[in-house]
Amino acid sequence: MQWDGGDPNSGDIVSYEIYIVEVGCFQEDLWAPESKLGEIGPFPGFDTDLEYQIKVDLPLGTYDWGVISTDSRGETRKSPRWRFQRTIFESTKEYLEAWPDYEYIVYLI
Repeated sequence: MQWDGGDPNSGDIVSYEIYIVEVGCFQEDLWAPESKLGEIGPFPGFDTDLEYQIKVDLPLGTYDWGVISTDSRGETRKSPRWRFQRTIFESTKEYLEAWPDYEYIVYLI
């Protein structure tokens, strides 16, 4: 999971909480405490290219995720609600049809 973070206040330190929820499940409140996946930080506010590696094996499905940032002044901000799908494609053709606007690197073995 990658996003642009940071803080407009010079000199602030920022921490991030990552939330995730499966779309269509009984618990769809993304910002509920039980939806919290993990946290990273603190980072200097000028660090904007952020990434979180999921450390659990999510079942196949569609997920919404978001981030709450908190700076050293205690100010918080919620990200937009982002969506991704975890799926298995039966063939390269099926994959290319599902994601037609992406550039690909093909490895021949």
